[in-house]
Amino acid sequence: MNTVKKILSVIGLYILISQLFVWQMKTKPRPPSDYFNVCVMENNTPNLLTIKKIKTTQTVCTQPLDYDFPHFGSMHLRLLPNQIWELETWRDSMGDPAIYRYQIDNQGKITPINWEYGGMMMRVMAYIWAIFITTFIWKFGKWLYRKIFKTFRQPEN
Repeated sequence: MNTVKKILSVIGLYILISQLFVWQMKTKPRPPSDYFNVCVMENNTPNLLTIKKIKTTQTVCTQPLDYDFPHFGSMHLRLLPNQIWELETWRDSMGDPAIYRYQIDNQGKITPINWEYGGMMMRVMAYIWAIFITTFIWKFGKWLYRKIFKTFRQPEN
């Protein structure tokens, strides 16, 4: 039973440290560039276009949607508070999504806010680093525990 308690305490320590790492290693929003993607409707089908390539005759997607492209990935569009649109695009099933945030005003003008990329890889790296840190803290705690209790233990007669 003592071994089970040790294993559970190590697992608990790992979960705590890994969640702290995930919380601290969030992706930082990047400023928009010329290749900022936006969802545009073409022939009643959503399509991804960069801001530079959008024509005035094309309509921007204004309804939340999930769409799988026939040959190369998928996208997920949702409306956040304050009328901010968040577009997640995947190029393959296992990859990180690129997340674009933008606003659309009443005239249809698009104002890019920011974009993010690499969140899943950051999370995986946080879990891997947490293994090493957990091992170090566990070994150091064990050493400290033995050192303290050997020093202050009363000799038996």
